[in-house]
Amino acid sequence: LLPSPALGSFGAASRAASAVPSAAAAFDIAAVACGTAFLLSFVLIGVGLTAPVSESSCGWVNPDTLPYVLQQILYSAQVDPAVCSAAPKGADGLVPVSSALIAGCLGATTAALNSLPLGKLDGTALAAAAPRTRLQDTVLPWVAFVFLSLTAFDTASSALFPVVLEFMLFTFGLRPLLVEDPVFRDNATKPLDLGRRSVAIVLFFLAFGLLMPPILVT
Repeated sequence: LLPSPALGSFGAASRAASAVPSAAAAFDIAAVACGTAFLLSFVLIGVGLTAPVSESSCGWVNPDTLPYVLQQILYSAQVDPAVCSAAPKGADGLVPVSSALIAGCLGATTAALNSLPLGKLDGTALAAAAPRTRLQDTVLPWVAFVFLSLTAFDTASSALFPVVLEFMLFTFGLRPLLVEDPVFRDNATKPLDLGRRSVAIVLFFLAFGLLMPPILVT
């Protein structure tokens, strides 16, 4: 697992035990990983928004360490501070919310970051479903980089910048040392069918939507 002080983990850096059958199989592996992470995170967010909050299920979080969309969810779901145990001393900007909601928001952020078509992230395997090579290798990565930059440098997410900086160091520094380029047994089978393209569109929509810069949301 790749650690993150703010999020707990950036996800796992997994190596294939053998040659991957095809690019379509690599897409399936990445889609299941990202889809499962999003699903579980949204379930936790739903539980955190609907279940009653008690002292044992209440926690403190700084919303500024998360993307703008998730910030708004946390701010809207604040509970009475009297319900929670005392806030940690010396920490500014903390709000009391459900622990399940905190876990869901952190998980959704990690899933969104790992779904971006950058470096050797799962999002790169998802981008193989794009119809043109230029879209896979140039357009989508640059759009992801611009989105991430606008989100990290916005004043509404001031505490997110260290998280994004650390994520980029892991993505382009550490992860390439841990994860080798996949070797395909079949170089002809691509994830270009309608079903896989639809899955890729949904996952990219979730990733880019959660990482939407405040300037575009407002």
